[in-house]
Parts: sequence; structure tokens; C-alpha cells
Amino acid sequence: MVRVALVDLDGTVYEGSRIIDGAIEAIRNLRSYGIKVIFCTNNSFAPPEKIVDKLNGMGIACEYDELLSSMDMMVTYLKSHNMKKVYLCGSDEAIDYFKSNRIDLCGENECENLVIAMDKKYDYEKMTRAVRAALRADKILICNQDALFPTEDGLCPGCGAIVSSILSVTKREPTIVVGKPQTVMIDYIAKKYNLKPEEIVVIGDGKESDIKMADNYGSKSILIGVDVKTIRDLVTYKWE
Repeated sequence: MVRVALVDLDGTVYEGSRIIDGAIEAIRNLRSYGIKVIFCTNNSFAPPEKIVDKLNGMGIACEYDELLSSMDMMVTYLKSHNMKKVYLCGSDEAIDYFKSNRIDLCGENECENLVIAMDKKYDYEKMTRAVRAALRADKILICNQDALFPTEDGLCPGCGAIVSSILSVTKREPTIVVGKPQTVMIDYIAKKYNLKPEEIVVIGDGKESDIKMADNYGSKSILIGVDVKTIRDLVTYKWE
């Protein structure tokens, strides 16, 4: 029996600032069956509070504990492993969020750990600092490696493009990737709510991210665009 649905956001619930038709009703249908909905996103650009506000503003009720982003997961991982001297290659909002969570951030020439997140203002100067950090860091931690992400204007380069620009020239490999399709996030939710893999369904539009994470963990999945055409088709879905 499904107890929790991990629902992707970009390309599943919304595209940029545009909510996908039927999303509100589909989430309501899930909850009407007593299924706990947790929005699970690889977004590592915006802090969790901003995503929660966005969902509520779109008409989808969301509490803070009903969202898990790769940014939030990275902060949790850093804290649980007591990691110090972290250089963060990420957006200004990500830096502020890490600081508010008392992550020990430092410059690229002092770091022991490099974290790479999405940054829409990534440029040559930022790449240079991140490369220098990668060359000296003991561990390299990646929020996600998505090549692309959808917006209302079309596809845009994702965090994977930033990761590739840093690791390809330094010949380094990531120590860990916390985002989908790795199982760090789904395992975190399973342990938090005492769930078996078969009690979780992953709903998303990414075969190589959402669905692969579910497959890797032994959970059920629904691929938007294949198993159902759009999230609207889940409005009348009969959950058992």
C-alpha cells in the first residue's frame, strides 16, 4: 500500500512560473486517499522557503516539511557528517541559506570540501574559484547533475552543466551526489517516516532522474508523459 508520494516539481507540477494544468486537482486527489505528498525536487538554486511560498502562491498547499530539495538535503548531509571548511559554488540565495544553517563556509583557497549547486549567474570568474577549490578539496559534493531543466520559455542548462565544467578540467570525481537519481533523498524520507520501499511512489517527468531513483530504491513510480500523459491524468487515478 502506498503511504507516501514523492512528487517532482519542474516539468511535473510547474514549468517556471506556469502551473501545469490539473496539478492542483491531482495533488488533492492523492491526499484524499490518505497519501502523504512530499515534493521532491533537484532544485538547488532557490532556498526551500521560496519553493514552499511558490507552491502556496500557485494554490497548492505545502508546509515546510512537505518539501525536500537537493539544497536542503545537502545542508542536512553536511550537518550530519560534521563537515567543515566548505566552499560553496552556488547562487547568492544558496550561500545565504547555508550561512543561516551555520554551515562553515570558507574561501576556495582554504576549503576542505567543495559543494556544487545550481547558479543561474555562473560565469568564468565563479568557475575559476570552483576549479581552484576542486583541486584542493578532500571531498566534492554535488547537489544534482541534471543536464537540463524546463521553464515556461523552454529547456535551460541545469546544474550538470556547471558540474561538468569543473570536474572535466580537474579530473575529479564526486564524492557524493545527493539529488536524483541517487537514492539519498528517498532513503532519507523512508527512514524519517519508517517506510518500506514499496510504500513509496515517485511521480515525475524524468526517466533518468525521478524514475531511476525509484528503480534504484525498489519503489513504485509513475512517469509523466509515458505512464500518464500529464499530471492531470492523476486527477481520477484510483490509488490502492
